[in-house]
Amino acid sequence: MKHIPGHSRALCDTHFELAHVDASLDILEKYDFMPFKNLADSPAAMTVHIVYEAIDKRGPATL
Repeated sequence: MKHIPGHSRALCDTHFELAHVDASLDILEKYDFMPFKNLADSPAAMTVHIVYEAIDKRGPATL
């Protein structure tokens, strides 16, 4: 599974910049997180450094 939720909302190249996603938690849960919840038993997933501002305004989800 690639990439963990929210990557499609990034407005920058995440290879060079830290992405910030400003979608609300309701929107993230309804649209971004749902497909990944259905794949939670996958043997592997590729993460990406993204700050979900609705969850933690300072730290990326990978930390």
